[in-house]
Amino acid sequence: MEIELLIKNLESSNHTALDEILDNRDQPAFDNKWVSAYELLGEDEALEKEENIFKKLSVASNNHEICSYIIDDFRLIQTAGNKLDTHNLIGLFKPLIASF
Repeated sequence: MEIELLIKNLESSNHTALDEILDNRDQPAFDNKWVSAYELLGEDEALEKEENIFKKLSVASNNHEICSYIIDDFRLIQTAGNKLDTHNLIGLFKPLIASF
């Protein structure tokens, strides 16, 4: 997903919609798989320009919590891209992406 499209979606989302995304993310079906993928991959170097992306998303959404999760997701996807077949990991994010 292009960062500009993500920013546009965040700008047009109200707090209720963002809270719903966060609630869905906390459900065991997503959270358990995300944590398992993270533990499997371990720490890797942060995304280039991560702080800049976080700031742009924060301005767009006025919701730092969701921005932190998005950055974590970017980092996980980047790490997976370096270490795994990303098709499996992308499947994990489909329900969350669909909520946008």
